[in-house]
Amino acid sequence: SGINLDATQVVEVAAFLRVINALENIRASLELLESAARKSLFHRSRVRALLARAVAETEDAVDVLAGAGLHPEAVLRLEEALRLTLRAVKSPFFRGSRLRAAIRAQHDARDLLVRPGDGGV
Repeated sequence: SGINLDATQVVEVAAFLRVINALENIRASLELLESAARKSLFHRSRVRALLARAVAETEDAVDVLAGAGLHPEAVLRLEEALRLTLRAVKSPFFRGSRLRAAIRAQHDARDLLVRPGDGGV
């Protein structure tokens, strides 16, 4: 005995799992971005390491969603967060404002994936 799913249900379960994966990437990225935003300009190497990990998490979220054609608006917000994070790495003087904007974009993407009251993810 096992779980019997038709083709449509298999596709729906796969989409659900991709969204869960992307949400975990966003959670991890937000944690890293917020940690980097709290560091001073004197912690340049630590900030670069945190941001490199945030970039990898965000890229994974984009790949997981875009690879299946899921949630294109959320993907756009994640790509925006990615661009802002990369720009923050290159310019420590504008790092704070760019990281705050990247954090907002990550939150926006997450909110597009999880909409309370719509019956699902």
